[in-house]
Amino acid sequence: MSISKKIIDSLSDKILVKKAQRADKDAYGKLYMKYLDQIYRYIYFRVNMNRSESEDLAEIVFIRAWNKIRQGSFKNDNFRAFIYRIARNIVIDSYRKNNKTARLEEDVPSLETPEDTYLQKSGQKELLLAIQKLFDEQKQVVTLKFIDGANNEEIAQIMNKSNQAVRALQHRGLKQLKILLETKN
Repeated sequence: MSISKKIIDSLSDKILVKKAQRADKDAYGKLYMKYLDQIYRYIYFRVNMNRSESEDLAEIVFIRAWNKIRQGSFKNDNFRAFIYRIARNIVIDSYRKNNKTARLEEDVPSLETPEDTYLQKSGQKELLLAIQKLFDEQKQVVTLKFIDGANNEEIAQIMNKSNQAVRALQHRGLKQLKILLETKN
């Protein structure tokens, strides 16, 4: 994405947030439509590709974001980082609430949907399975960077880490992915 496109998107988000703060549901609906797929995808990879749980948690993210905006809790200039941070916290809360731990075994859901069939045929299935085997923070960085297209600064804001820590996690994650994918072949 070009720099000017990012600036326009950021300004557009700021305008929509200002309108949403004044109870403009249509403005918030535009933010919802803009970020729904990205947030769903982020959550999907965090909850071991569980579609139902991803859908439920994504809805909770947008409800919580709406409430925070309406209460005046949104103080950030970057709505994208704001919504991803909420998503990250919702996933963490969900794991705590359900006393879950990240599954690292090769427990893969059955391939029943057209998306799964496409992934299997395109060779991306192995990559997605390998990503699921990364440590949680590495998985987050790789997903945000290479699937959602976030830059390191945004990832640092979302994860509450320094840029240097994000780069280190990315490096280690990619190195581990390479090892995982080479052992598959």
